[in-house]
Amino acid sequence: MRKYEDQTPLYDVSHLAILDKGVDEWNAWRRDNPNIRPQLVGANLHGANLAGFDLSGANISDWHHSTNLRDATLTGANLQNAEIQSAVLLEANLDDVNAEGAVLRRATLRNASCRNANFRRAHLQESELTGTHFEGADFTEAWLARAAIYDTYFAGAKLVDCYVAGVSAWDVHMDGAIQSGLNISRSFSDEENEEKPGESITVDDIEVANFVHMVKENAKLQNLLNAGSAKAVLILGRFTPPDRKAVLDELRIKLRAHDLVPMIFDFDRPDDKDYTETVQAMASISRFVVVDLTQPKSTPLEVQALGINFKVPMVPIFDVTKDKFPFAMFENLQIFPWVLPVLEYQGKDDLIDVLKAAIVDRANQTHEMLSQQKARGLRMISTEAFRTKNVPPPPAGES
Repeated sequence: MRKYEDQTPLYDVSHLAILDKGVDEWNAWRRDNPNIRPQLVGANLHGANLAGFDLSGANISDWHHSTNLRDATLTGANLQNAEIQSAVLLEANLDDVNAEGAVLRRATLRNASCRNANFRRAHLQESELTGTHFEGADFTEAWLARAAIYDTYFAGAKLVDCYVAGVSAWDVHMDGAIQSGLNISRSFSDEENEEKPGESITVDDIEVANFVHMVKENAKLQNLLNAGSAKAVLILGRFTPPDRKAVLDELRIKLRAHDLVPMIFDFDRPDDKDYTETVQAMASISRFVVVDLTQPKSTPLEVQALGINFKVPMVPIFDVTKDKFPFAMFENLQIFPWVLPVLEYQGKDDLIDVLKAAIVDRANQTHEMLSQQKARGLRMISTEAFRTKNVPPPPAGES
């Protein structure tokens, strides 16, 4: 294979010696010694051929001792649950690797090839993924928070239920990729690898995730946006009961078929003043808002704030098979013309059956009405009009 440079005392020389003997010797040693965790931290593996090596659970790199794997070949290697933090993997070949649960935080994968790789539940926070090829890779439940994703190839890849808070995603190639449930809530805890307590916001496009996160974190950016001109649809509701989540997930999927970009905000947590600010920021870039009033928890507070302060079409929906009446104060919001009558439905199938007419078309009509009102500008009436009793009636939709 190659010689290794002793850059730090952290790796085990005997383990490197076995690695140097080739894939058959190494994999046989792993089978015979299942309780030994290979220690390779700090080794210089530049250009090493590790194709087919069983590196599952191996300690390869950490934050303080980067391992050089530039140009290395790891095709088909087993990296399951391996520690590869801060590793240098420039132009490395990781096609078909099994990196499920692997920790690759702050790794450099620039221009690497990771086609058909398994990154399920892998940790790629703050990694550099510029120009990387991930065609056909599986990122289900992977952590991509604050990763740099520029000119990266995800054709045919699967990005489902990933954590992408703070991701920088530009010029991403997603042909045929499956994107769903991308979570842009606040970042993970470095110590526990868990999401910090707080709101849960999900979108179905990684570049949209990038944009929404910027809006959420930077209030000034909201002033640059033309509220109501986007394709975004904000979905508010409660998601913990499985039947409620099933309804709203299906709603999200069907809205995408109408060339809309749904954004989901999960309110199933205690009230917090920051929630109102976040929801208002998301509503300001939405074409309309769909709010599920069924079995509400903290939803009423946010709905009231939106109904009063934002002229954004609001389509309230209510499952009569799960609850008797919407919360009492909602009736007061219906004095505003952008708050539509509550749509009563009986279960998921009943709602989806009338989605276009009852939600999309009504919301678009209200959006058009509000747009016309904004285009009219300031309306003025002279005192002479009252003297002559020639006061014009208010335009349709105004009182």
